[in-house]
Amino acid sequence: LRKADPETRRNAVPTLAAALRGARSDANHRASLAHALGEIGPAAKEAESLLVAALEDKDEGVRKAAAEALKSIRGD
Repeated sequence: LRKADPETRRNAVPTLAAALRGARSDANHRASLAHALGEIGPAAKEAESLLVAALEDKDEGVRKAAAEALKSIRGD
């Protein structure tokens, strides 16, 4: 997604956020979704609250992916 044009990245955010919200059973899937949102960067700001919630995920990989995504979105 990092190489996609800005409009494509923005348009992907709602779909990725909805998938993250609904991905309960597969930690790898949740981590991949968080990573994809991070690849979008600041344009994924609307998913920030979901990623903050993912910092409390039971899976360490999901927590790490969410933290990295938040850094990317916030520009840290």
